[in-house]
Amino acid sequence: MTHRNWFKRYRVVCMGLLAMASFALSQEGPSSLPLVRALQRGDLDVAHQILRSGVDLNIRDNYGTTALLQAIRSRSTDFAVELLSAGADANFAGGGGDTPLMVAAWHNDLRVARSLLDLKASVNTANQRGETALMFAAQTCLDGKMVQFLLDAGGDPQAKSKDGFTALIWAAGGGNEIATEKLLRAGSDLHVKNSYGETAEDLACGRGERGHARVCELLREASKKN
Repeated sequence: MTHRNWFKRYRVVCMGLLAMASFALSQEGPSSLPLVRALQRGDLDVAHQILRSGVDLNIRDNYGTTALLQAIRSRSTDFAVELLSAGADANFAGGGGDTPLMVAAWHNDLRVARSLLDLKASVNTANQRGETALMFAAQTCLDGKMVQFLLDAGGDPQAKSKDGFTALIWAAGGGNEIATEKLLRAGSDLHVKNSYGETAEDLACGRGERGHARVCELLREASKKN
């Protein structure tokens, strides 16, 4: 398998696993936490009743999910902010080490992300795969707002995952033009290679998709300046 084909599969698998994380509880069985179950069902009335009862918000269920993580994944932004106000820990990670900020970055929830940072959420914490919130945003943030928000908050564009992927490599591999442009402006090293010997340019160039072609141009222009 070529590196390029491997990356395509790698990215699809990673995105699939992260996307499935939002639905894993309903697919595999009920959560052990009533509040998480209510959020999965979208039953905010019951969720509010449970919250008012004084339930512990900083515990994981049998699948490693917390009430805050589930609220963000369920796009229940108002309730997620309410959980933070009620004492949910802004840095309390779920299974695999994914933090609330990572999940907010993946779902492009700027309101939750701002609330998390107001409560001193760590912007550069890495999960068990070595990925940061900025890497999450580089994959899914097509308008660039979350990427810029995290960069402004001190997100490290040079951070590498355990497989050597930087936010720029993720953005380039996904054909994310705006994220690539913002990361380059932030000083991302475009010559970094992942564990498979690939640079951002390697992954963006030579592919037919329109987004990748533009990303390829950006990277080559930046390379000439360096």
